[in-house]
Amino acid sequence: MPMSKLITFEGIDGCGKSSVIEGVKQKLEAKGHNVLVLREPGTTAIGESIRELIKSETPRHPSTDLYLFLASRNDMVKQVLVPASGIYDYILIDRYTDSTVAYQGYGIGYDISTINILQRAITKDVRIDRTIYLDVSLEEAEKRRQLRGDAVDKYEDAEFLKRVKEGYEIIIKNEPDRFVVLKNEDLNKTIDTAVRTIIHQTKTDVTRTTLKQHAGKELTLRAVVARPGRDKDELPTLMLKHVKKKHGQKIMADHIWVPYTRDIVLAGSLIPGDIIEFTATATPYVKRHRGQDVDEYGISDVKDVKLVKAAQFPKDIEEDWTRNDLSYIHSVTQPELYNELLSRYVRFVSAMIYKYYNGDV
Repeated sequence: MPMSKLITFEGIDGCGKSSVIEGVKQKLEAKGHNVLVLREPGTTAIGESIRELIKSETPRHPSTDLYLFLASRNDMVKQVLVPASGIYDYILIDRYTDSTVAYQGYGIGYDISTINILQRAITKDVRIDRTIYLDVSLEEAEKRRQLRGDAVDKYEDAEFLKRVKEGYEIIIKNEPDRFVVLKNEDLNKTIDTAVRTIIHQTKTDVTRTTLKQHAGKELTLRAVVARPGRDKDELPTLMLKHVKKKHGQKIMADHIWVPYTRDIVLAGSLIPGDIIEFTATATPYVKRHRGQDVDEYGISDVKDVKLVKAAQFPKDIEEDWTRNDLSYIHSVTQPELYNELLSRYVRFVSAMIYKYYNGDV
C-alpha cells in the first residue's frame, strides 16, 4: 500500500495557516484526492484537552508546555497519523516538529538538541515530504491577530515572535530542500501555489532507487547545473538537476547536492542550464533534514568534469561574469585560502543568479 504524503504547514501566529490549509484541502479534494487535516496541539481528545490547558492561565513551570506539546504529538502520531498513513493521499498538519524547535527552542531558549532527541523518540519513522512555510512580517501578523480579536498570550509577544521568526529562518537555511517558503499576501494565490507545489513534489519525488542499485560503483553521468550553495560548514556546494547516466534516459535523481570539488572548478565558470558530464560513485548516506534519520543515496568523488552543452548567458549580463579560467583557484594549495577564494566565487555566482534568474533555477 502506498504511503500518504505528509505535508506540514509552519509559520508564526497570524501567518494564515488555518485559512491556507482549508483552501488547500478543498482544492486537493476537488482534484479527487483523499485528504486528512490534523493540528497541533489537538486532533485527539487528549490533544484538544492539552490545547485548552496550554491556552489557559493555569500556573505551571515554563518548561511544562514543552512536554505538553510533546504529549499531544505523541498521542496524535500513535493514534491518528501512523494508522492513517496509506489510507489518505495527503495528510496536512497545522504545525509539527519545526514549531517546537522554533517556539520552545529559539523562542524560549530550551536546548534544541534535547528537543530533537525527544521529538525523534515520538516521530521515529514518520517522514515529512514537504513543509510549507507561510512568511509574513511581524507587523502583518499582528494586524491579522487583532482582526480576529485574539487576546495576546505569552506566545504572541512581539519580541518573542521575532525570535521565533529568526529561528524558522535558521531551520529553513539548514533544510532548504524540505521547505517551500510562500509570501502569504494574497490568500487565493498562496493556496494555488501551495497546491501546485504539493502535487509537483509528489510527481517528481525521485526515490533514487537506481542509485541504490549502483551503490559503490563508479558511474559516468550527465546533469544540468542548477545553482551553487554552501553546506552546514559553509563550504561551497553545487546543485545538479536531472542526473542521468551518460547514455541513459531515466532520471536517477531530480536534484542532488555535491561538494564544489577542484574538478568542478577546472570546468570553468558554470551557469544555470549548463549540461556537464562527469564520473562519480553512487554512495549511501543518512539524511537528517526530513525530520528524522532516513537512508538515502547520492554521489561522491565527482571528477573528470567537462562542459557538454553550454547555456546562453542572460541578456545585459555584467561583463565580469564570463566563462573564466578558474585554474588560479585550483592552483592554490593552502586549504583555507582555496576555500575562501572558492566561497567568494560561489557568492558572486549566487548573486548573479538572483539578479538575472530571480533565484528560480
